[in-house]
Amino acid sequence: MTEAWRRRGLYLAGAWNLVGGITALADPARHFAQLYGTALSLADPLQAFFYRATWINVLAWGVGYVLAARHRSGRTPILLAGGLGKVAYFAACVGLVGGRPLRRVLPGRPVVAAPGSARPGRPGRLSRAPDRGQLTSPA
Repeated sequence: MTEAWRRRGLYLAGAWNLVGGITALADPARHFAQLYGTALSLADPLQAFFYRATWINVLAWGVGYVLAARHRSGRTPILLAGGLGKVAYFAACVGLVGGRPLRRVLPGRPVVAAPGSARPGRPGRLSRAPDRGQLTSPA
């Protein structure tokens, strides 16, 4: 891959994050409803904090990717931090969606199982709770 393509990729990643962050913060209710199918309550301080903090973080990464595209010397640290963050996020999602700690996930078994499934490793059905938008497992 040439230097020009690396720079283009980083500019694209930066623009993607900046557009996503700006649109999410400009119209939170619409953005949240598109992603989650439920309403966001900005009146709830905890929801408002985490929603805004997440998208401000996305904006900061967008700026970081643009700076990494412009300055080759600063590229390695931001790409390393971004890559490690994505790996950690993936591991957390697998652990949370799987309903059990990662150390108990065995090879050859489905990872996605709803908490409270009949047997470990057997996929459960996930559905939205009618009033809170929380994931639930049918009894």
